[in-house]
Amino acid sequence: MMSLVNCLSRHCDMAVATKAFFDLTYDNATTDAILFGDACYSVTGPMAEISREWGMFQLSYGDTDPLLSDRDKYPNFFRTVPSDSDYNPARLALLRHFNWSSVGTLFQDASQGGAARYGYAHNRFDSLMEKHTINVSKVESFADDPSTAIQNLRDHDIRIIVGNFAENMARKVFCSARQRGMYGPRHQWIILGDYSPDWWKITDSTVPCTPEMLNDTLDGYLATAVMPLSTDEELTEWGKTPEEYKRLYDLERGSEYSVYHGYAYDGIWVIAHALHRLLREEEMREGSNMAASLEELLRGARVGKALNDTNIRGVTGRVQFNNGDRVGVINILQMQAGKMVKVAEYNTFTEQLDFSKERQSSGEAAACRGTAPSSTRRCATCQHPST
Repeated sequence: MMSLVNCLSRHCDMAVATKAFFDLTYDNATTDAILFGDACYSVTGPMAEISREWGMFQLSYGDTDPLLSDRDKYPNFFRTVPSDSDYNPARLALLRHFNWSSVGTLFQDASQGGAARYGYAHNRFDSLMEKHTINVSKVESFADDPSTAIQNLRDHDIRIIVGNFAENMARKVFCSARQRGMYGPRHQWIILGDYSPDWWKITDSTVPCTPEMLNDTLDGYLATAVMPLSTDEELTEWGKTPEEYKRLYDLERGSEYSVYHGYAYDGIWVIAHALHRLLREEEMREGSNMAASLEELLRGARVGKALNDTNIRGVTGRVQFNNGDRVGVINILQMQAGKMVKVAEYNTFTEQLDFSKERQSSGEAAACRGTAPSSTRRCATCQHPST
């Protein structure tokens, strides 16, 4: 009954995805319900447009590209993982918490050959800052070489920098920042947190800085990232706590690991829950002929409504959607002594930034290094989260 295209994330190959999709749609032995996947925008975006032509809804567990939030272009698309744009409220909460009232921004520009996702997320951040009277005093973008953009931020004495750029560009950005003194206790960087572990240690011939230099430069930076699993101890809808699920996952996964494993698990349950509710409603409808109307039912708007009405507790927290996007919890990470440490959570439901939960579980807290970013026009004294 249900189409699962979960092999695509391993390939990120549009040709493989297209073949898999049409193999499924032309299998007369099954009735295709919902397309599950992908984790790469190069596949997810085109497949969302193709599946729309078949009246099929799609649920992704790992694609965070904010361009997929466009409901005019992707009206049948849902995802259990938050998008890059969902980091913006968490970043706003950080700025407010530390009383940083003015910032600069740096993003990778698609118009000059970069990825469109970073500019899109930046524009939504800029709009959010305007709405909440945070002054974005300098906006800079770059395509491949961030040197000029970094120099412009330095010339305008920008101390708080919010960045949106790819992992390979991040090494260039922070090497350039080091060369221009845009690091240390008088500067605070807030960037994406979904990069590879120890991404600054990867050998890159295009970056003149050593990993040791980058390690020193990056100390103290903050990052917003998806939360792999909920830290709540409540039972999920299927009778297990997130910690119990994690133990089972670790037993089965072998050497493989994905930060999106919980979102994939919750995604399957979302689909099952939505279809179960939809089929039960159809069974109870007077005059219903399930056998005759099944394919029409699974291609109609009622599937979208069933997904949109989702309100269940999963291993990644409560699962709800807002126009197809996941409403969830964001991790706040900080690099401390050469490793990434979780220091807080931002709850999109309650709009609360919570440092206390992480201190209770791990003893870690956001660190201020010596003198804070202290241009009084741009920020107040760095406050410890406990104040």
